[in-house]
Amino acid sequence: MFVPQQTTREDQAPADFKIIIPKPVPLKSSIQEIFLALSGALLLANEQHSECKMTVFGEQVLLLKHQTQALLSNVPHNALNFTNDDFMAMVNVVSAIDEEEGMTPKSAKLRLLTLATSMDRFKSNVVEGIADLLVKLPFDPIADKNQFGEPNKEDTTTTDIRPDAIVSTLVQRAFGQSLGFGEVRLGGDNTTNHSLCLDTLKLAVLSRNSSLKNGHPILIFHVNGYQLVFYMIQMIHSHFFIMTEIGRITLPEALSCRHSFITLKNICTLLRITLLFWHCCYQEDSLPSVVAPVSTSSPTSPKAANPIDTSTFSPSVSLHTTQLFQMINNTTSKYRDCSIQYK
Repeated sequence: MFVPQQTTREDQAPADFKIIIPKPVPLKSSIQEIFLALSGALLLANEQHSECKMTVFGEQVLLLKHQTQALLSNVPHNALNFTNDDFMAMVNVVSAIDEEEGMTPKSAKLRLLTLATSMDRFKSNVVEGIADLLVKLPFDPIADKNQFGEPNKEDTTTTDIRPDAIVSTLVQRAFGQSLGFGEVRLGGDNTTNHSLCLDTLKLAVLSRNSSLKNGHPILIFHVNGYQLVFYMIQMIHSHFFIMTEIGRITLPEALSCRHSFITLKNICTLLRITLLFWHCCYQEDSLPSVVAPVSTSSPTSPKAANPIDTSTFSPSVSLHTTQLFQMINNTTSKYRDCSIQYK
């Protein structure tokens, strides 16, 4: 059992609410039980549950497929998936780059863009993204990935917790409400589970605040080298959020590795993420709604997927990010277990 050791001041909290700040604790081994819990977020990812979380919530509640089904209930039943013919048409274009005196990556991009015109807008978005990828990849894998580094410059107009990428609506020349957040790590020797856990914590806090303010789920993506993981965070009760892993893919290191990426499973995963974003995070013609998880209650109980009215909610009493960072013991050790899989 976790026992707090010291207290700090109570910032923006009700009189009967006491914030307890413990002495610095290791982040990697406590990312879910302490830091994400204090942020009001429950992480749902396949086979990434600690013994403590399994004991508290139980295996049935933590089943990822329940929450995924609840999210997919927002997607229209008539949404088209990729067919075998679509997949083979893409494979034929991508494979032609290998042939001697065959098509160049730019020519392959044009062929894929032409193919995308015959698809609906969601499937075409996926094909267009793959087409852009073909002209950006190097021909061969990078020999020494440690030669790449992150820029040392910082944006003086924003705080240090701002992610590397923010997905926002564009209103005239100004960015509107945030629809998603992302963090990028190069995946070299300098990338550790400690730094990746820091990214996860920042993304959880930022997306939680955005979801609380705007009243709709928020998309999150986390890049670790060539590993790309997508999450969606949504509020299911007052100040209680679920951070669900909705997709995980490995990007190709070079054009020579693209065949392992162009698979039916990967393009269907990308399509599912696209559909969830457009039907959960961004809704043009209807009010955004928050999806509650599928429960195992009796059939006579009311459905939990009704939209939650956020107008009566008080500001979040969760700890500020700077307070969470003060709790972290910055010493790292490769022998500490981490319940989140980053590779």
